[in-house]
Amino acid sequence: MKKWTGFLLLSALVVALAGCTGNQPDQKPTTPTTETAQPATEITKPAGSKHTNMDEKEAVALAAEGADAYAYVLNGGKIEPDKSKSFTHEGKDYRFVGSDIDTKEKLMKYLENVYTKAASDKVVDNLKLIEKDGKLAQPSIDKSSVLQWGSGQAEMITENQNGREYEIKVPIGEGDQVDFKVYSVRIKQEDGVWKLDTIPGVKE
Repeated sequence: MKKWTGFLLLSALVVALAGCTGNQPDQKPTTPTTETAQPATEITKPAGSKHTNMDEKEAVALAAEGADAYAYVLNGGKIEPDKSKSFTHEGKDYRFVGSDIDTKEKLMKYLENVYTKAASDKVVDNLKLIEKDGKLAQPSIDKSSVLQWGSGQAEMITENQNGREYEIKVPIGEGDQVDFKVYSVRIKQEDGVWKLDTIPGVKE
């Protein structure tokens, strides 16, 4: 009897094992899915926002935007290092500016976000931009400013039919070495928005 019982238990175990190791339906390995991020399209940041109202705070913001736009053009715009081309003009080294501002039309559209048309023309003249082979070029000089226009303090000193004039006290330097310079900035309305009629920090 014991032998028979043992035989039955052994048979049951064999059947159970066969069920576990028998043919199973094919299973395809699962591959984790990931979303491929598309590279962001780089575009030229507008020279500034549209200022429909004007007070001391807005004057500081507009002056800071104008100073940034001037510095952007001064340093050639968006120049790709491997595509930078230079040449000699009247004995001086010149380089072509970046493709985002390499025509007069593109450059003026960029500047006129914050500058009046007359002031935009002054920027072009002041930076000695020239045209060669249909593209704009400039002297091969990079400059930077330590003036912190965004932290300036403004006070309106005149207002008339031609616009407003503000004096802006601008910090220069950092830490314990901070000093201040005062600049006069003219602002006027053009096309329904307030724009700079002078170049911040640049003598006329």
